[in-house]
Amino acid sequence: MPFGEEWWTTKIAHELHTFIAKNGLSDVKEFFEAKLDHWKHIKVNIAITGEAGAGKSSFINKIRGLKDYQPGAAKASVETDCTYQALQYPYPENPNIIFWDLPGIGTDNFPAEKYVEEVGLKKYDMYLIFMATRIPEGISTLVEAISSSEKKFFFVRSKIDLDISNEIFSNEPGSISREDVLVKVRNDCLKILGKRIGCNEQDIFLISSRDDEKGEFSGLVKAIRDVLPTKEKRESFILSLGILNRLSTETLKIIVEALEQRIWYVAAASAVAALPPIPGVSAAADIAMIVKELKLYRSKLGLPDETSDTFKMLTDTTQAKVTIASSFVQLATKSAAWLAPYATEAAAEEGARIFLPFIGSVIASALSFGTTYLALKDCLKTMEDAALAVLNEAAKEHLS
Repeated sequence: MPFGEEWWTTKIAHELHTFIAKNGLSDVKEFFEAKLDHWKHIKVNIAITGEAGAGKSSFINKIRGLKDYQPGAAKASVETDCTYQALQYPYPENPNIIFWDLPGIGTDNFPAEKYVEEVGLKKYDMYLIFMATRIPEGISTLVEAISSSEKKFFFVRSKIDLDISNEIFSNEPGSISREDVLVKVRNDCLKILGKRIGCNEQDIFLISSRDDEKGEFSGLVKAIRDVLPTKEKRESFILSLGILNRLSTETLKIIVEALEQRIWYVAAASAVAALPPIPGVSAAADIAMIVKELKLYRSKLGLPDETSDTFKMLTDTTQAKVTIASSFVQLATKSAAWLAPYATEAAAEEGARIFLPFIGSVIASALSFGTTYLALKDCLKTMEDAALAVLNEAAKEHLS
């Protein structure tokens, strides 16, 4: 389904009409700028709980892009629970994304029968229940409390890299694979959890906070995004996590989806506002907003700076892709003329198809909308291809 048809809703159209009726067209840019920056102000609270010493703190550090020894990192324990109260760990790039390290359930300080009441579970958006080598005590009580609040949860079996290493070491070379170990461990978890709480296979993730390739870290991140209760929270979560562009092609695709959902805001600003025309065509564009958006694409997709060591280590082919992708920012900054090739009959048709049915009377130019819309889609696709090339090279380097 084309992006515009899926995303443009009568609710947003009504909001725009109401804004224009109150403020006029001259201030409409404020409406779109507020929409584009809204994700930065949305709070997301993710609770991390479960067995003491199961790797909760290590996961919190990993997803926040920190080593266990770095400033601001969660304190990782080895055998005992270091957490005596709910500790919040905001994401470095967006402090509104908070990972809460809850005390381990079933410890002397927090026995299962008092855990739910003393920790307070209702304020969190979703829950990750960690376990390592055993099922946490009081798990049924915890799951029942979470379910009653109509929130989602996943079981996370951590330290899967150790299981894989141990199984491979203990068996004849080549007789067992990573996938074999994952199946075995998942089935073991299902036997126990399934009997006690009716857990399903899709509720369990096997991860390593040390080695992305040996577990399902990327799949877990995607699952967290999918179960957050609102679209705004899902967008905020994905656009905040800089680590995503380094995990896998799957998580990179998730970022691209979130960025695609922003394109029509910029295109709409060009369509309804009185802006200088693009040289040589009868269309307008908000260049400042376009440049800001292109910089966001480059940042969120993890394209390396051309002066960095990371860039210098890439192959010539990948370097060329990164250079082309990064050039859009410079081109847009210098002149609006680079948009002219996108100001076609197809752009006008796209603008009329997506925009006119909802906005109609307030639109200044379907061509302006379509030109910006198609240009940003093309730029994003080029940047995505470059980011995938960088990611694939990193994966090959990891395997070598």
